[in-house]
Amino acid sequence: MTISDRTRKILWVRAAGRCSMCRQMLATEEQSADDPSVFGEEAHIVGRSANGPRGSEVVPDVDGYENLILLCSKHHKQIDDQVNHFTSDRLRSIKTQHEKWVKDMDLRAGPARFITDPTKPLSEKLELFTSGEGLWALIDGTLVIYPAWPRGLPEEAADAVAGFLDSVTDWTDVVGGVGVSHSAKRDAIKGLTSGILEIAQYGLIVGGRRRHCMMVGGDAEPQAILGADIEVQPFEALQMANDDAHSDST
Repeated sequence: MTISDRTRKILWVRAAGRCSMCRQMLATEEQSADDPSVFGEEAHIVGRSANGPRGSEVVPDVDGYENLILLCSKHHKQIDDQVNHFTSDRLRSIKTQHEKWVKDMDLRAGPARFITDPTKPLSEKLELFTSGEGLWALIDGTLVIYPAWPRGLPEEAADAVAGFLDSVTDWTDVVGGVGVSHSAKRDAIKGLTSGILEIAQYGLIVGGRRRHCMMVGGDAEPQAILGADIEVQPFEALQMANDDAHSDST
């Protein structure tokens, strides 16, 4: 199959030279006298022939950019062998998500930083924590915490919330991850429980959810990491959410 240099350049830019499924690097930067080299495989979403993978579908331009996806050889073989799973709609979705991922991150620029992985959307709901056990299960092994709390709290309540959120970060820094004793993790759970109960005295509750992140920029390759949203909200927020759910069900 012959693909124009223009199409190759579009694939390089929009896919950042990476497999749209595993994000393995599939290209080299341009040299002083040469264009970039794309050594990945530009696969057809809808096959060129009726007998090819997903070939029964008709597309306006079978060799056009909209019908091509940049893949490593492993995933090119997989999508052509497993056509019932990798339908044309699924492949278009994979391609769109990958292009959004590239656009949102700009992998090759800027200092090292954490960003949300756009291919793994956040849950719309927060899990409510009334003790440290569930909260610790969420934050154990995370590398970045995204806190949120209401404005305009009385000074004592604001101090309690600040202390609680600091403790969340401190416990993950000290005893998070593997190789730590069970006793240390039990201490973390007890400490988080104390913090939850303390801010509850001010009519505040704690919710959280998993956040899939990427560490990008700098000199290192992009790396997937786990993060967590921790939100402190007034108890009335839980009541309003319950009222809304009840209204939707009636």
